[in-house]
Amino acid sequence: MNKQLFTIIITIIAWVLNAHVTPLYAQNDTTNTTTPTTTINDTPTTTTEDYSIESIEEDMDELKMQMVDVKLHVMLYMEQLESLASQDMKLTVGSNITLAKTVYLYAKKVKNFQKELSYYDSSWDTYYQSQQVVIAEDTALLAMTTKMQVLRESLDETISAHQQRLDQLKALSDMERIMQGKYSAYKDMESKANMLSLTPKTADKLEQLKAKEQLTFTSLQQAYDKMKAAEDALPMLKKRAQLLEQQFVEITTMSKKIQEAEYKPWLKRFQDELIGLGCIAMILMLFNMIIAKIKAAKQEYNNAKKLKDIVKKQEEQYPTI
Repeated sequence: MNKQLFTIIITIIAWVLNAHVTPLYAQNDTTNTTTPTTTINDTPTTTTEDYSIESIEEDMDELKMQMVDVKLHVMLYMEQLESLASQDMKLTVGSNITLAKTVYLYAKKVKNFQKELSYYDSSWDTYYQSQQVVIAEDTALLAMTTKMQVLRESLDETISAHQQRLDQLKALSDMERIMQGKYSAYKDMESKANMLSLTPKTADKLEQLKAKEQLTFTSLQQAYDKMKAAEDALPMLKKRAQLLEQQFVEITTMSKKIQEAEYKPWLKRFQDELIGLGCIAMILMLFNMIIAKIKAAKQEYNNAKKLKDIVKKQEEQYPTI
């Protein structure tokens, strides 16, 4: 019984060694003789040397495929960036649409550009994290990624320039929006200020009107300052900017009159009117004096010229002997 158990144990150990370990005599055998071995599932055994060569060749093939895959991903990302760089982001302004509509269309174009770039960046960053070591060990891939990074930075500059252009366009659009209806509103405020300044009983209402006007003009002044800063960068909108500027100057004059409005007695008001008329009369008189002097000087010049011509003719008729 013990002998049978021992035989079974030896058989099991031999089977295990045959299945997982190359026998020692097979490794040290330098002859061409073939040593019979027990096979499991008809799978032939291989030597350590054969296994190492095959594994190296497989690793080399896998590395080549990995390098090709990385190169293809780099080229794809480069093509995506170049496609974005070639997009038409030109600002077009139509004469039949408002600046607010132009701002909306241009902002949508810039937003889509940023969204598309973010999508490409996300896809590339995820892949780059997994292949960073492979790229760092290959000179050609490093050169490609460096060139790619330069292109990527140029796109950041492009986005920054378009965002700045969008802010400038918004400045003009805000000015155009704020100015809508302001001219007629200021005309009404100026008329109302003159009415309230006729009697001291409405002095409080006049001050309230002045305070309201001052708040309105402050917002106009801020919008105008932004528009002036952006005007030079948008030559295609120069005519619109000039029209808005002309309206702002007229409103500034009305704002000054509203703030200067105050109650004055009728006699004082009449005197101010006379002084104003007197100033105008003096200016007209001075202007007429200047015109008269210019005409007199011109007449004297013409008379002197005529006298010179007469003397010359007389000398020609009576030559000296």
